[in-house]
Amino acid sequence: MTKSSRLYSHPQSVWRRAGLGLAAVALGFTALTAPAQSESEEEEKPYIALRAAEADSLTLARDGTVTLQMLRAPATSTGAKIYIVNSANFAIWEGPLAKSGANWTGRFNLEAAESLLTGSAVHAEFPGAATGGKDLRISFVRDVLQESLTASAALMGDEPMFYDAPKAPQPVEDISANPDATSIESYAMAARRYDEELAAYHYQLIAAKASAKALWTDLKTSGRLVKWPATIISAQDGAYARLDRLQQEVTEMKQAHREKAKRVVDQWNAANPDARPVELPFRTHTLES
Repeated sequence: MTKSSRLYSHPQSVWRRAGLGLAAVALGFTALTAPAQSESEEEEKPYIALRAAEADSLTLARDGTVTLQMLRAPATSTGAKIYIVNSANFAIWEGPLAKSGANWTGRFNLEAAESLLTGSAVHAEFPGAATGGKDLRISFVRDVLQESLTASAALMGDEPMFYDAPKAPQPVEDISANPDATSIESYAMAARRYDEELAAYHYQLIAAKASAKALWTDLKTSGRLVKWPATIISAQDGAYARLDRLQQEVTEMKQAHREKAKRVVDQWNAANPDARPVELPFRTHTLES
């Protein structure tokens, strides 16, 4: 998984919608637990789940390399993976695991780091490595991941965490010189549509920022970032402040579009006094920050 470096084009993926709400933060503090099950129910599972042993460890390097030392991990396993799950045991991030000496290693990116901050556990899964050919799953729960949360700070850039920017609408195309009546009517219709799209885009920006910033604020106040460098926290605060400026830019863009479109239509009406006047009404929108 990768994250776009442009605020204007970051598609919202399914795992974000399912796994990164405010509820994930609130529920993420509880250790991963499973309800008691009967022996028959346990036998139907395609995997055997184990808690990481006391001697097991999960470490995260500044470059994103995650190293897992697990006493009960297999010597080899094809298709081994590492998962970050939320409190509902839903995978919100996944990546491959590879054997490295006596340990297993993977690679965390920015999305993995974000998921680690909101998740409840990290799973290492080894296909077919348990008794009876079942998958073996070894879980590191929230209580043992604090050091990794601190190390995840190194993976953060200068863009706002958890922010999924909505896609900006395509501007209306310029009209050719001396257009006929049909062309100017089409232009007026496209100008109204783009005006509505800009208003919707502005509201989406507000919602996306509010959701991301609320999650970021909750993380800061919950104590999960107490060991993060102040410079990184400040950089994130600044990133959210830049989103306010982006919203203002859209407001200004909308006003400039209206003025240009009205000027084009007025000029055509003045140059064609015998034709039916082209109207260009715009709805009133209250664009709040």
